[in-house]
Amino acid sequence: MKALIIGFFSKTYMPYMQRYEKIFQENNVEYDIVTFDRDSNGKIEQNGNTYLFKHMTGTNKLELLFLSIKYRRLIVKLLKKNRYDKLVILTTMPGILIHRKLLKRYKNNYIFDYRDYTYEKIGIYRKIVDKIIQNSYCTLMSSKGYMKFFENKDKIIITHNISNEEHQEEKAIDLRVKENLNIGFLGYVRYFDVNSKLINAFKNSEKVSFTYIGLPFKDCDLEGFCKVNNIQNVKFMGRYENSEKAKLYKDIDIINSIYSLDSEEVQPAIPNRLYDAALFKKPIITAKGTYLAQIVEEYQLGFSIDVYQEDVREALENYQSNFNAQEFTKRCNQFLEEIYQDEKKCNEATKNFVQA
Repeated sequence: MKALIIGFFSKTYMPYMQRYEKIFQENNVEYDIVTFDRDSNGKIEQNGNTYLFKHMTGTNKLELLFLSIKYRRLIVKLLKKNRYDKLVILTTMPGILIHRKLLKRYKNNYIFDYRDYTYEKIGIYRKIVDKIIQNSYCTLMSSKGYMKFFENKDKIIITHNISNEEHQEEKAIDLRVKENLNIGFLGYVRYFDVNSKLINAFKNSEKVSFTYIGLPFKDCDLEGFCKVNNIQNVKFMGRYENSEKAKLYKDIDIINSIYSLDSEEVQPAIPNRLYDAALFKKPIITAKGTYLAQIVEEYQLGFSIDVYQEDVREALENYQSNFNAQEFTKRCNQFLEEIYQDEKKCNEATKNFVQA
């Protein structure tokens, strides 16, 4: 048997790919990977069993559509050349690009790994996604918040964007004794409006600093914003590898996961940072009105804020002064126990998929 894992980002931003690689390796399955590397330009590159489609993208939707069509050609070429028996589709767009082939040739022979709400408000798009779910072997979905958009729920299994479990911290540090809090963000840097508002609330503070680690979207020039406004307590570190997370989080006290509510796609989403918070025992700040905020408040993993309506400084001070490291550690571990139960089901489904 030979399988193909199809992604729409570079591997750094798809840590959930590791599940499939591990299970394929454990079951001696020959497999290839094809990914869309948006962080560099160049020719299509093959590195071992991995094919890299290298094109930098911005916020121009027409440009992304054009590049997606070119990426589809590469996928179709690989399918024809290597005649894969089974596929793993990571995120929605690759599934949309080859949905006809999935429904005709690979019915019940692919896993659909659904991670993001994108254009589902468009009826025809949502119907195609629904068909992809219906015809999959199973669909792993990264948030219960997404389930409301689809009719075919019987094949859906909830999964989680968790990685680096081997490096998890045993306990949280006591934030009450910290004289300077470093609020850190790891991932694609987006949502200029809320982040600039957050940064400005603590402009040149001696008690709070910010770190952004990851490549920024073209419409999120926070570094330029800080230079123009002479803001000195913000550091930008650029691209990172998923394997570096544990080390990077050592210098971070609180995780920034505040999203802009202008974008409908983020309201039901669960980002990797939630699992990072529980693993590395770091409280997380979220935006009120999101599904993420509901989970954070339910498990007491941090706090949520409306940066436009509330005093962010006061909210942070209150959280720090009332922080209980022992209780927070307990909450993180309770959350992780439930996550691991879900992940066990996902791993079993993936193993059954390989062995079917």
